[in-house]
Amino acid sequence: PYLVQLLMMELDFNGNPHFFRMNYDGHWEILKKGGAIAGDPETMKWIQNKIESTSFSDLPLEKALVESCKIWEESKKHFADNEEDSKDVEGPTSLKDAFDKWVLEVAVLSSSTTKKSLYRTISIAEIETLKTELNLK
Repeated sequence: PYLVQLLMMELDFNGNPHFFRMNYDGHWEILKKGGAIAGDPETMKWIQNKIESTSFSDLPLEKALVESCKIWEESKKHFADNEEDSKDVEGPTSLKDAFDKWVLEVAVLSSSTTKKSLYRTISIAEIETLKTELNLK
C-alpha cells in the first residue's frame, strides 16, 4: 500500500483560493494561505507557520517562488542545526544541492486561462530566472 499526503488547491467561482492537506487515512485540514508536505510533522508545522506569516498573494510570481525556496532552505538549516545526527539527513541540504540533484517541478493556478485546466507548469526559462534570483548560477 501507498501512504500519501495530498496538497490540494481550488479556485472558487470568484477566483479566491482554498487550500487543503489530506492524509492517507482521510484526515484533512483547511489551510489559510497555502501549505507544504514534509516527511517530518515538526518540519511541516514549522514550514506551515512560515507560509502563514508570508504574504505570498501580494508578491509577483517570481518573488513568491524565491520566497518559497528560501523557506525550504531555511527549514533544512533550522532542523539540521537542531539535530544531533544532522550528518544523517537525507537528500539535499541547500538550494544549490537541491537544484543540482532534483528536477524542480512547479505548477501555479490561474483563473485567467481559457483552458479547462486552471493550472500551468512553470517554464524552464522561469526556473532559470529563479536560479539567477537565488544566486545559484
